[in-house]
Amino acid sequence: MVSLSPATVWIIAGLAVVVGYVANLLFKRYKIPDILVILLFGWLVGPSAFGIIGVNLRGLIESLIPFVSSLTLAIIMFNGGLELDLKEIKKVVKTTVFLSVFGMFLVVVTITMFFLIVLNADLITSIFSGVVFGSTSAAVVLPLISRMKCSSRIKTIITLETAITDVLVVGLGSCIVVLMAQSQGPGQSLITLMTSIIIAIVLGTISGLAWLYATPFLSRFRYFYILTMAAVLLLFSACIILAPDGGNVIGVLIFGLILSNSHNLPPLPGRKNNDIHLGEEFKLLNDEMSFFIKVFFFTYLGVFVSTLNLAPLLIYGLAIVLILFGIRQIMIHLVRKRAALDDVDVLVMRTMFPRGLCTVITALLPFTSGVTIIFDQNATLGTVTLVIIITTILASVGAALVEFKLKKDGGNVRLDDKAEAGPVE
Repeated sequence: MVSLSPATVWIIAGLAVVVGYVANLLFKRYKIPDILVILLFGWLVGPSAFGIIGVNLRGLIESLIPFVSSLTLAIIMFNGGLELDLKEIKKVVKTTVFLSVFGMFLVVVTITMFFLIVLNADLITSIFSGVVFGSTSAAVVLPLISRMKCSSRIKTIITLETAITDVLVVGLGSCIVVLMAQSQGPGQSLITLMTSIIIAIVLGTISGLAWLYATPFLSRFRYFYILTMAAVLLLFSACIILAPDGGNVIGVLIFGLILSNSHNLPPLPGRKNNDIHLGEEFKLLNDEMSFFIKVFFFTYLGVFVSTLNLAPLLIYGLAIVLILFGIRQIMIHLVRKRAALDDVDVLVMRTMFPRGLCTVITALLPFTSGVTIIFDQNATLGTVTLVIIITTILASVGAALVEFKLKKDGGNVRLDDKAEAGPVE
């Protein structure tokens, strides 16, 4: 085992970014999902392979989970707010909401029954487990569909599905954890929860509107993006303190939502219009930050998983994947006529159900909140990681099949007739 000196730590950090960069290039060329490569790197430097980070540091790795997951959660929810455009949602609202909400409902109900009957878990833990697996991964799906030749309307539907399900999963997961932690009766717990949510909405709204007023002035100077990230972290922290029972995620989401939808808001006092134009530089820096967070988190997850024995958990991971796959096929069958999907669009949507960052973050919520559940942290993270790996591979295979079908049909470019004609609901 290599001595874990400061030089070794920074070598691992530097290599993680290089691996993430190379993984992104491999994805563009060969459609190999980058998060799988990053996970593999984390696993290789952990105890199961080269042992650069030894099993004697497991306690340190586990102690960092609340801090790593909190930072990642703040960025996820801010990005979730930025990605939700109210006008875009209106264009495909019926199909997207049906696919997202009803699809997630089926996942929650089915996996809840699986945990209740097969694993003999209690009801609240079973419901929480169902919620954990309810969202598709934007980190996997968005890069894949951006390079496919499916219609732009399908890309919009899938993009919004990832944003909506991410928000729903983290929000519902946080609410359930709050109810788990409350020693009060259900009625009082719900009152406490709703109070926290209202406080978080107020804090997020005030912060978002204040930032709208400040942005035209602040954005003229350097480091505006970093300053915005500081505002996100301060708001997240304020919500943890003032709205500790599930409000932190809501406050940051509202903040991002206001910034991205400023043009959709009624005119604010003292302003002719609200369009603040965050600009390409802001979006570029946000992409860079998201890339760094993804590399950091999945490397960390790979190291943690390297301390686990995944073999006993494989059967549970496969069972959950089969449930997710079956529900996805049902949902696509239900929306096919509604959305007038062709064969290529159907193939794209059938396989675009990978789980990812939000799944892990939500699964960690009970442990970072000090809530006791029937499953231990190792078994939970191990199962979640297996589901992420298998569903990501399936999504990658689906992307390859789409490419093959297009080439077989004699063209690499599709005319986007449906997008030109407008959405069919």
